[in-house]
Amino acid sequence: MNLNIEDLHLITLNIGYSEQDGDWNWPKVRSPFGRLYCVTEGSAKIAFKEKEVVLRPGYLYFIPPFTLHDEISDGRFNHYYLHIYEQPGSNFRFLEELEYPVEVEAKQYDIELFRRLVVINPKLRLSITNPDMYDNQSTLLQNIGTSMQGHFSDKTESRGIILILISRFLEKAHFKHDAIDRRIQHVITYIHQGHEESFKLGKLADIACMSEAHFIRVFKQQMGITPNAYIISYKIELAQILLVTTDLPVKEIADKLGYYDSSYFNRLFRKMVGKSPLEYRRNSSPERNRSCRRHRGTTSNTG
Repeated sequence: MNLNIEDLHLITLNIGYSEQDGDWNWPKVRSPFGRLYCVTEGSAKIAFKEKEVVLRPGYLYFIPPFTLHDEISDGRFNHYYLHIYEQPGSNFRFLEELEYPVEVEAKQYDIELFRRLVVINPKLRLSITNPDMYDNQSTLLQNIGTSMQGHFSDKTESRGIILILISRFLEKAHFKHDAIDRRIQHVITYIHQGHEESFKLGKLADIACMSEAHFIRVFKQQMGITPNAYIISYKIELAQILLVTTDLPVKEIADKLGYYDSSYFNRLFRKMVGKSPLEYRRNSSPERNRSCRRHRGTTSNTG
């Protein structure tokens, strides 16, 4: 595979160690992030549509984003968990566009890598194990914000460790055989590369070498939504992340995404998310809000 590592941008959402005793049973889990497991004691099962995989010590396990599965355990299951999210805006979506082995043999020092991630990311541990409680858009973006607020040296070390762990699976990964129509994939890559543009359907159809009507029809068949709906959804997702992880003014974020009419951007954001960009930023970034209150000289009664 001829891939560019500069396109691989992974964010640590959660990292921790969990000890379960028959209570790790979650049906129909489907997350927008990838899950890595390193088992230290006991066992569990992951049930996919066509097969079951037993999770056992001595191996690493990876479940890519948007993979429907059941998590099953009837006894002791002690393990490290790592949730990683691929930042939108990359030219290639590594976690979604490659086929990975579920299980690979762990290296002797992999447990130490997980332990180190836990030590330097204490705020990223899950307080609950039920995916229904943490596997949602608002929690996802709060976790992204928390991760991005860490110390630079810790973020640098975390990124290096994650790249080492995911490399175990990349070694045996390959392009999906049932991938999206290559013509549509070219269009999606073009959209990801130029998210600051105002895309014209005619231009996108030309890239796909189709008529405009045929392009819209094929795109919807492949992606489940129209090209315009995909572009809007993608840009609003980027806007949400920028609002949570940066201090950029809303106007500048809108400009970055090709919305030069900030009033239109605000209306579109509210329609898609249910809040204005500023409301969303305040509600999604509690650490930022506490910092702002401190700078304004107010006190907190939480001590």
